[in-house]
Amino acid sequence: MVKLLSEIQSLQSSNNDTIYPEGIYPSQRRIGRGIKREDDNSFFTALIVFTLKRLKEYFQADELLILEEIRQKAPKAFPRYKNKRGEPTYNFWRTEKKCTFPKR
Repeated sequence: MVKLLSEIQSLQSSNNDTIYPEGIYPSQRRIGRGIKREDDNSFFTALIVFTLKRLKEYFQADELLILEEIRQKAPKAFPRYKNKRGEPTYNFWRTEKKCTFPKR
């Protein structure tokens, strides 16, 4: 299980990433049959952290350390997705961008 958690952890973006904010898990979307675009959204990161937290009772001590590192890194990016009007909600895509559906 340590190997799997380490792999999951390695996929989480770092502060050196030029596309994804630190803490976000990269994802892509396809348009039609061939166009693939990077898609920086909060959904997959939230889903991964939520799922791992639900499974933590099955983890050993070394696995819990990896989970904790993942869990602490993810929220660093979430303010970029927070509702612009200050409501207690988060958007799928970053709210600092002007477009609804990013075209990268």
